[in-house]
Amino acid sequence: MTAERGKRKSRRRHNGEGTISGPHKDGRYVGAFYAPTSAGTYKRVYVYGKTREEARDKLVEEQAKVLRGIPTAAESWKLGEVAPL
Repeated sequence: MTAERGKRKSRRRHNGEGTISGPHKDGRYVGAFYAPTSAGTYKRVYVYGKTREEARDKLVEEQAKVLRGIPTAAESWKLGEVAPL
């Protein structure tokens, strides 16, 4: 039995590689990973795709931005005027 385990290829992703799940009720796949933000913290980033391959491609693209040094926004930007206090 142990010899059979040695032959089986692992399907787990490595630490920091992200995850892909789905399909969800709407048929989309979701890719997610942690990325550094402009505030110096880490934030979970989500990407969506119609197929698993599309979600994987978008996930790799977002991770490439992080490797190039482009941080993720720390908070959502609001569009429109801010009411005076």
